[in-house]
Amino acid sequence: FPPLFLALHKQNYVAQATFARTMALLLSVVPFVLYFGMTGAGYAMLFSMLIEIPVLIYFATVIFKKSK
Repeated sequence: FPPLFLALHKQNYVAQATFARTMALLLSVVPFVLYFGMTGAGYAMLFSMLIEIPVLIYFATVIFKKSK
């Protein structure tokens, strides 16, 4: 979805989605690494991506509803 947002000059959507992912990663990496070790870093990254997906879907929905 980020290339779609950039093509439509919606850089703020990309920035907000990236911010959500970064915050999720910052909040989850330490607990996951302490509990799961090195595998926890991978789990934290996966968790941050799962947090970003609904944000991207919301913004895509907003764009596609406006285009109708």
